[in-house]
Amino acid sequence: MSNLRSTLAGYLRNQERLRRKSLKLAVVLKMFSETEAPALSDVLGGLSELLTERELARENALQRINLLSQEPLKLYSMICSRMKNEVKARESAIKKEQQKQENFDRVVIKDGTNTTKINQLQLELKSAHQDTRNVTAQLMDSVARFESEKRDNLQKSLGEFIWNEMNYHSQALEILTDAHQLLLADDLDVDLEEIEEKILPPSRQGSPTRRRHGPGFADEILEDEEGDADEEVEGGGARHRQGEHVYAKRPSLKPQPGFRPAGRRPSERWTGKERRQSYRDTHQ
Repeated sequence: MSNLRSTLAGYLRNQERLRRKSLKLAVVLKMFSETEAPALSDVLGGLSELLTERELARENALQRINLLSQEPLKLYSMICSRMKNEVKARESAIKKEQQKQENFDRVVIKDGTNTTKINQLQLELKSAHQDTRNVTAQLMDSVARFESEKRDNLQKSLGEFIWNEMNYHSQALEILTDAHQLLLADDLDVDLEEIEEKILPPSRQGSPTRRRHGPGFADEILEDEEGDADEEVEGGGARHRQGEHVYAKRPSLKPQPGFRPAGRRPSERWTGKERRQSYRDTHQ
């Protein structure tokens, strides 16, 4: 009975630990729902409430099991101690009767003619034998009563345990069924459009420029910008756009490819002989 009670106590501790973990999960889902879009937030908040409701049912079941299943078993420590004392009393009475019997047999063998002493020992032996019978009868009654009460208490204790488990699991099944239906019934994709509007830039149809100047104004500006970009590419000059102003890029002062300081390539320069021949041809 002590082992059964300690096992039930361990079971209740484990269930309480599991209940706290489930409540922590419900709190996390509640915090998660506060940062999500409306549809997903409603689903997560509903799941958090259903998990909390299930753990409330678990708490009620654990309290009933502790009160009606575990607590009555505490009395058996005292009941078993009383039963042990009765068993020890019977063993002591049996031992006393055996001693009286040994004394009586020894006196009869050694001093069989001493009738006075023999009669006295016979009376003591009968008294010890009667005490043994009384203690044995009392022990048998106590054992029968103990076994009957033990069976009744076990039936009530374990029956209460099983009934509370059945009641809790039936409630938990209903709650989890509602949670499953809540999770699958709602369309969570309805939030995607709202999320896209938050992430993507606003469209040109809804821009303030188009609303002020008409539907074709922004397109004309875009065509003018593209035309200016094409002219800049054809003229060889790169431009940078900053806000609504266009700045021309200054030409680079670095030597371009193919530049020679002497003005001619090495293969095109005149030699001394060619210069003298050119001078003669000019002054003749």
